[in-house]
Amino acid sequence: MSKNTINYLLENKSKFSREILIDELRKAGYEEKDIIESVNMVYDNVSMQDSRKKPTSFWDFKNKKLYINKVEKIVNFIVGMLLPWLTLCIIAAIEDDLAWLTLFIYIALLIYFKSRRYYIYRGLLINLIILAVIVAIGFSLLLLNISMFRF
Repeated sequence: MSKNTINYLLENKSKFSREILIDELRKAGYEEKDIIESVNMVYDNVSMQDSRKKPTSFWDFKNKKLYINKVEKIVNFIVGMLLPWLTLCIIAAIEDDLAWLTLFIYIALLIYFKSRRYYIYRGLLINLIILAVIVAIGFSLLLLNISMFRF
């Protein structure tokens, strides 16, 4: 961690977004490790010891994710959108009667990812909202069809 990167971030964090400042530091030739430590120090008010944490990989679900760029956010959001469908397919392939179990897994995933992977959580939440809208539309169309054919 260099004083130059910390000073640069402190001076410009109110003017530019975190991602832009990180990109500028990369373009200036600073090492990724120095950039991450400096960003942790400036934005998260982390002490010098705690700022030596490594960025989390995609597969590290035990620790809170430190998002460095938009690609990581987009990938995690897409995973959040697809995870319930993958879970449903796996459970349905095992046993058709266990498809209701997906709801409980879905709720558990929402609770688990809210504190660790915010963008996976957002993907799960958006997926749930879209599913609720589709079910509401389908149910209303079903009621409309039933009421149209009554004599």
